[in-house]
Amino acid sequence: MHCGKCGSATLEQREVFEQHFSYLSAVGRCEASAEEGSPGWGFCASDGGNPVTIEVKAVSGPNLDPSSDVFLKLVGTEGTTQDIRIASEEGGTKRRVQTSAADVGPLEAVIVRSDSKDKAAHWRCKTITVFSYYRWFQFGCTDELSAASPSAEYTLSGSEPYEVTIETDGDDKAGTQGSIELSIIGQGRSTGSKHLKTGLFPGTSAHVRIRAASVGKIKAIRLTNTAADDPCFCDSLKLKRQDGSAVSFHVRRWIGTPYPTTAEVGLGEEAGGELPLMHISCRTRLNDPILIGATSSSTPNMIKVLCPSNCQADEAQFVLGSGVHPASSSICGAALHDGVMWPSGATLIVTVVKDGLPAYYKTDNPASGILAEEYVPGAGQREGEAFYVYRADSIDDIDKDVRVVDADGQLSAVGRLEVRRDGVWGSVCGVGSLGEFTEASARKACREMGYTHGLLPPRGCHDVEGEYYCAEAGYPVAMGGIHCKGDEESFLKCTFDDKPVDRCANHIFDVAVLRTNNPPAKTPAKGTLRILSAAGSPANEGRLELAFRLR
Repeated sequence: MHCGKCGSATLEQREVFEQHFSYLSAVGRCEASAEEGSPGWGFCASDGGNPVTIEVKAVSGPNLDPSSDVFLKLVGTEGTTQDIRIASEEGGTKRRVQTSAADVGPLEAVIVRSDSKDKAAHWRCKTITVFSYYRWFQFGCTDELSAASPSAEYTLSGSEPYEVTIETDGDDKAGTQGSIELSIIGQGRSTGSKHLKTGLFPGTSAHVRIRAASVGKIKAIRLTNTAADDPCFCDSLKLKRQDGSAVSFHVRRWIGTPYPTTAEVGLGEEAGGELPLMHISCRTRLNDPILIGATSSSTPNMIKVLCPSNCQADEAQFVLGSGVHPASSSICGAALHDGVMWPSGATLIVTVVKDGLPAYYKTDNPASGILAEEYVPGAGQREGEAFYVYRADSIDDIDKDVRVVDADGQLSAVGRLEVRRDGVWGSVCGVGSLGEFTEASARKACREMGYTHGLLPPRGCHDVEGEYYCAEAGYPVAMGGIHCKGDEESFLKCTFDDKPVDRCANHIFDVAVLRTNNPPAKTPAKGTLRILSAAGSPANEGRLELAFRLR
């Protein structure tokens, strides 16, 4: 037998061809070579029964049952074949079926139907490839078969190879057991829905190779999670083509029930990248007038907000439900309750759901310090809009366990010293059983942050270059009475009071530091006097100052 241009077939497809050729020989069919100018395989005229080989790549996973009664019809330019069984409840899905069928001309689609007696059974495939004479046709499986949707029509799949990398968020609940599907959208055309993977773990990257239609310049993607009540949080997706070109999409949203099951993300769209930032209070709700017009034309269902620090101490906030909240819930309080944000505050992406839920249930999260209430709107009614939140940016996300924050709660070279213990950031109290915080301890902390020196402001957190850096009451205190010698492995290895003394709770003794790479000037002895002009320079007359330590 002779083949035409074999380069378009993969090694695996050629192996199937060899088996298919053996089958053709067994049934006494003719040989063929590629037609003149044809890019594919030549094929013979039919004399009644057309030998075909059908290869099925089934998908297994939760709620998917390959042992279902499934039949297939070939749809060509000249008609449709009778049913061909490709799966049974007794033998499961057949990987390869060899049979004879009516010659219906070049194939355009396949119709797949499930007759499973198990109403809970779902059947799904990744691809169906049909070898007819010396040509092959591949169909992408875009829909799942179930009792509610027992049949589906799959159209021809493209042959352009893509490498797909999909990343999930590190949140413990960001994974899913569901099937993830992808459609690639180009200029005026798009691929069918392609199965990527069944099951994603949180905080991981999954690499998948697919073949799909060529769409020209890629404009957007559409992701779908078929799981029932098991959403995933997709952080990003990258597409790489055979020529080496690649595009990345910042997805950053929940996909799957109870959130939207499908998300469409445009190229260059970033959840949090192009949205206007709204500074809100701890008690701001979605339906407050301040948020009217906060969305953009490109992302009409998303709002970017900045929550301040210490929201867990605001007793006026009000949270209904867990995960998805009605519009009357406080946004920052909801983020704290859901574990999306900690006391330091964060930049959040608020996704607005236009039609609220019939009921909002809660799950307890004692670690957040925020209690939620359950809420059920009136009979047969929904409470307008609802929302869910995602942390787009937070100073909590840094790798080190030591940081300095300014009066606005942002990372700074000058400000309040904070450490992370047991996953929670808090201030450092400058007093304790081991005495006061010293410059040796400040130097140790600053060196851990990449600076050679650390200075202590004379007035502590009360006045650092004219700013007040003491935290508000209710903000966590991580440690107190810390004493460093300088040779410790890390700042957290220094000696300290595991439980800060009571007078640390009001934060007036919070440690403030100035990180610097310049050697400090010699500290004047207590009681030293100096005279400064109005400009702050030494003078013969002016303001008299006395060197002392405020504790």
